[in-house]
Amino acid sequence: MASKNHSSLLGALAEFKRGRLAAILILVCLALYLPGFFSLPPVDRDESRFAQASKQMLESEDFIDIRFQDTPRYKKPVGIYWLQAASAALLENLGFDDKIWSYRLPSLFGMVCAVIFTWLIGTRLFGAQAGIVAALMLAGSLIAGYEARQAKTDAVLLAAVVAAQYLLAKIYLNWLSGVRIAPVLSYFFWVAIAFGVLVKGPIIVLVSGGTVIVLMIWNRSWGLFRSLRPATGILLASVITLPWFLAVASSSGGEFFEEAVGKDLLGKVFKGQETHGAPPGYYLAAFWFTFWPWAVFAGLSVRWAWRNRADATVRFCIAWLLSVWPLFEIFATKLPHYVMPTYPSIALLIAASLGDRSYWTSWTKGIWEWIVVALSVLGATGLIALLAIAPAILDGRFSIGSAVAGVGIAFSIIQFIRIAYRPAQAAKAIIPLIAASFAVFSSAYAVILPGTDSIWLSVRVTEIIDERRNTCPETNLLTVGYDEPSLVFLNGTDTKITGAREAAEILAGRENCTFVAVSENFLEEFKTIAKSSGLGLQVVGEVNGFNYSSGRMVAISVFASK
Repeated sequence: MASKNHSSLLGALAEFKRGRLAAILILVCLALYLPGFFSLPPVDRDESRFAQASKQMLESEDFIDIRFQDTPRYKKPVGIYWLQAASAALLENLGFDDKIWSYRLPSLFGMVCAVIFTWLIGTRLFGAQAGIVAALMLAGSLIAGYEARQAKTDAVLLAAVVAAQYLLAKIYLNWLSGVRIAPVLSYFFWVAIAFGVLVKGPIIVLVSGGTVIVLMIWNRSWGLFRSLRPATGILLASVITLPWFLAVASSSGGEFFEEAVGKDLLGKVFKGQETHGAPPGYYLAAFWFTFWPWAVFAGLSVRWAWRNRADATVRFCIAWLLSVWPLFEIFATKLPHYVMPTYPSIALLIAASLGDRSYWTSWTKGIWEWIVVALSVLGATGLIALLAIAPAILDGRFSIGSAVAGVGIAFSIIQFIRIAYRPAQAAKAIIPLIAASFAVFSSAYAVILPGTDSIWLSVRVTEIIDERRNTCPETNLLTVGYDEPSLVFLNGTDTKITGAREAAEILAGRENCTFVAVSENFLEEFKTIAKSSGLGLQVVGEVNGFNYSSGRMVAISVFASK
């Protein structure tokens, strides 16, 4: 099902040799993801937790156990921590010590790989131009731009998922056509599965396994499963993954599996964790925001995908989409990135539909089409509120970055409306919308977010302490009532999260290079205890701002003893 209805530029790109085209896609990804990559402060809470645990692996030289300070961190397997620790160690040798971006590099690399594999799948299933379009859509999506800049599991997991799905697609099409399937394809498939398991547990098994199950049911045959050589493949995956799982089971006394499976995994299924519960339909509602600016294409191509479901290539993408999305809608705990492993399949279906000129020139605008455009406009409007209005409210100023982001998003809204009125020209909006993504990503991550001082509470507390490092080269930080992990990452593993009484006692027994950060909820208690203990306090700084993790305004006072 070759694509024939894309812009002339995309058509020209499709004529390039694969090596040159891969280089172009990598450059596009870097242009989209590098702005703000180095300047964005550590983000709470997941990024800072992952980065801090990886840092502690290097400090302790224990690459089996995973800890955040003294607390075991057994929610995810070790793969991402190994990658982040290796990245940070390499850059430390080059003179970049304790930089958050050194822990983000695996995510950047992972997202680029996910885009490249999406291109390869699209080329294999639907033709060269469709592969390019699908890759550009994934690369320029809002959620991809965010996850590429975050030192956590999801971008790396996505790379493993799309690599496995690329191999699965080749095996599936060969099986359907009766072509002999080279054993190496199956073996590499299981290697990708093993890598994904080490990064984020069973999620990749749900995606690829779910795709296989849906295809087997749809085709009424077990042949695809047998083509994967499951006995040998599972053995190979076990050889890769089991050594660490056995080692951590031994070192933790079985606590890892109790925490990771019993509390984290099953807990997310039945109960919304950390206030992240939401009803079914959450991901469908969030999609119009997280897959900006391409959600409008997805909505308008739904009918095409259903009409062409008998086609093996379309069927593969639909099976991929159905592998986990319905499950995650049912699970109690919900976060926007949970369904990201299905986004490449959506991009592939959109790209394939754009190659069917008759579809985009034949349909008349009905209620569904206007609902799709309205939802897309609503999602883009929410993005304007987040990037242009919210920073102005929090910091009381409007930056040039907010203006650029607002213009980029408004431009995307114009494109949505143009597509609705002139669907035959839909493919011509791809390059302009990539430009809009670049404008929004560049302004948001390089200007707006780093410049919104009120949300970077840990950074500002750290700056207060850094001002005194000339006279206090060995500083100690205690924190009361404000326990965001970014504060630990920025100030070191020895940062102590404690209560008001213990903080006052520790401060009384140490030199002046010990500081205590106290949130307003514990301020009076801390002062009362200090006064009753005869401890003189010196206020060295105050921080006021918005804690986006808890969703409330916070005031923090930083003390030292007199």
